[in-house]
Amino acid sequence: MLRKIIFIALLSIFILSCSQNNDTELNKLKAQVAELENQKLQQEFIDLKKQKTIQKSDKNTKEEPKSSPPKNMPINTEGIIYSDTKYAPFNRYIDIKNLRLLVLDGVSDEIVIKISKTYENMFQDNGSIDQSKRDTLLNTLKNNYVFQRVGGANPDAYGGEPPCCPDYAHHIDPENINDFAHNASDYIWEKNPEESERQTIEVIEHLLHTITDQGFRHAFPETWEWNNSNSLLNMAMNQAIEKKIYNIESYKFIKNIDPVGYRKTIATEYAFWMILSAWDMFETANIRANDEWNLDSSEDLKNKLPLSWKLYEETVLPVLSVPNKSFIKELYTETQTSDSKAKSDSNNQISFSLNEDIKNIKLESGKIKFLPRIHNVPSDKAKIVVDSIEKAIKWLPLPSGIIGNREGLLILQLYSHEKSNLKQVAEERCSSYHDETNQQCIDMLIEMMHGAGIGMAKLSNNPLIFEIIGGDSYWNPGPSENVLMISTHEWMHVYQYSHTLDLPGTTNENQIQSQGPIWLSEGMADYTGYKLSDKHGKVSYEKFVKNLINIVSDITNVNNILSNFETPKQQVDWEESNSSIPLAQIGQLASIYLAVTRGEEKIYQGYYKHLNKLGYEKSFEQNFGVTPSEFYKEFDDFLNKSDEAKQNILKVN
Repeated sequence: MLRKIIFIALLSIFILSCSQNNDTELNKLKAQVAELENQKLQQEFIDLKKQKTIQKSDKNTKEEPKSSPPKNMPINTEGIIYSDTKYAPFNRYIDIKNLRLLVLDGVSDEIVIKISKTYENMFQDNGSIDQSKRDTLLNTLKNNYVFQRVGGANPDAYGGEPPCCPDYAHHIDPENINDFAHNASDYIWEKNPEESERQTIEVIEHLLHTITDQGFRHAFPETWEWNNSNSLLNMAMNQAIEKKIYNIESYKFIKNIDPVGYRKTIATEYAFWMILSAWDMFETANIRANDEWNLDSSEDLKNKLPLSWKLYEETVLPVLSVPNKSFIKELYTETQTSDSKAKSDSNNQISFSLNEDIKNIKLESGKIKFLPRIHNVPSDKAKIVVDSIEKAIKWLPLPSGIIGNREGLLILQLYSHEKSNLKQVAEERCSSYHDETNQQCIDMLIEMMHGAGIGMAKLSNNPLIFEIIGGDSYWNPGPSENVLMISTHEWMHVYQYSHTLDLPGTTNENQIQSQGPIWLSEGMADYTGYKLSDKHGKVSYEKFVKNLINIVSDITNVNNILSNFETPKQQVDWEESNSSIPLAQIGQLASIYLAVTRGEEKIYQGYYKHLNKLGYEKSFEQNFGVTPSEFYKEFDDFLNKSDEAKQNILKVN
């Protein structure tokens, strides 16, 4: 995301005095006007750079709108959660590797992403894969419109009878499928917190049910047809039953009710146990050998059930890859660090106030109050923005005590260019900076809001006042951005400033700002925005990184290239020069490289934590093990590597 590069670092941190003399008021006004002028410049810059990026690369990292994309749109829609009532009561869906997950209400986006990532992890490339066989399976899933249903908690949450399929399905002939209607196996249920240890096996088991019954059975019918007593599937299953390894007693009640369903059930359950054993996944899935299936290793499967091993080697091994066990464990481990990038005692500092007037709001020492101010923006759009800021705050909370005894306020000013009364918005904004309404401030803000984009500024140091301001491009962004990414980007700047409150500001645009160089401040805001957006299924972080690598692929034989993107003056000069060197993307890539090679915690909980005490250069060296200049040379060497080597280093290969 080519977000604005915060010249506001220069504009906002200087406003430290709370005296009310004329010079201070004038400085505040100048800073605010300069910030808005910069927003307008940055919006023009964003539009220009988008055009350049499209020309530079055909690779797509765009985040799609939350409604379904128009038909025939030439974009890659995999990995994005869509809202679409077409499939009601499954009102959301996500596509991944030719499988569509249809999601009922009452299910979190987080589990949807975990399911999709688990499924995707079963299709890694390795030396055992027969691409022809894999393509046969994937094409079968696609051509048969196979889908996986996802629900919340259990069937009781839906009256005991969860829906079988989208409402329109009864209009579609099961023998002539042309949409997602009938071809599904069973549900994946998002477990309640008290059952969270069962979530891993819940996902893996029912994904394998879908893959084997709706995929393998139709892709390789001679081997996998459970209705054929001579298929290898049936012969291998019968061997497991005869050797008393697979116990089917618990399913026999189905036999008299539905003989066909019985054959399908025992074959599908067998296939799951067989594959789980071949993958040595029992420990990862938090289960053990049991009364139904009493072996739990690939070695036992190979030695005790040779037909099962034959079935696995001939059909499963060439098509599916063993999921990465550490990845799966981390994905489903419910720890606080999975929900937050900070330590356990980090945050109880943000409170929320939706209706208070700015002038009358009561602030608390040592805490920041979040005050959304919505000006004729559609309520559903405004709610998305407010919720996204709350998500960002929860994911990256401010460390305890970071603002000292200051009383803090974070104001969101959200307006519509067409429907808002900009004079009223300007009056309210100016009243946040002045004891009395200042007409000069109002006039200038009205003029600037007509063309302003999205911005964040620190307006005062004590009381500590931050403002996030945004018009239509915030609450109704184009296809290349999303609200959560924008909000996280801006919140990251609040996070950065909050770690430099005791450092002296500078009005010199040729100096590196207190939170660090421009490439790092903006790069980490973008990195954080993409990581949280990926977590919620809004974008693909991996595609974003790969696209950056492609954009900078021709940038080689450089010398301290990051030194050209350290100060606000350098940023403005670069924008005005219309340079072909993609410094913004280089800064993004440098931040990703720093996060991957040193670890996120070294940045969020190390570098920023020590800024107030050590300053930029010393905190950088202490936490990353090199001086900034040494890192610049290290990053130059990284840029000289091949695209494949860059992907390997950044772990997106």
